[in-house]
Amino acid sequence: MKEYNTIFEHSINGSDIWHIFPLLIFLALGFGIVYMVKKFYMNLSILRQFILFFGWTIGIIVSIRLMIYIIGIPSILKTERNLKTIIENESFLKVEGEVENFKAPKENHHFESFSVKGIEFKYSDYVIINGFHKTSKNNGPIKRNGQRVKIGYTKIDNENVILKLEILKDNR
Repeated sequence: MKEYNTIFEHSINGSDIWHIFPLLIFLALGFGIVYMVKKFYMNLSILRQFILFFGWTIGIIVSIRLMIYIIGIPSILKTERNLKTIIENESFLKVEGEVENFKAPKENHHFESFSVKGIEFKYSDYVIINGFHKTSKNNGPIKRNGQRVKIGYTKIDNENVILKLEILKDNR
């Protein structure tokens, strides 16, 4: 019997909603700059106008991004609930075989991809996604064609998301 090492197993640790905090910090920074300059720097000058423009720009851009993020929170929560149910019930799809069509990221391309028995998987270290996302460039376990793997996965937005990754012990 072939023995596999579990390399990755997705867990629901909490919510992705904590990503809102950096946005709140930048929002406070942008509008804080505007407030401080208007309150303490009364002399009209090009530097004052440039700093005000910079503060307003940061504040407005982050406000827009924050609104988009807040609108998406119900979708994020729904995805997390669905993933939790899939993992708890082990109702994810499974495939076992050899890694095929392995493509590592090139200089400006951050996505890595491979397939197993015609089922394609694509992931990146630079995009926030659910599931496995560690590329070979950053010491990920999938390094070449021919590696024997077992994968538990599900589809999210028509993409196959790896929830469990096992690699044959002698095959790393």
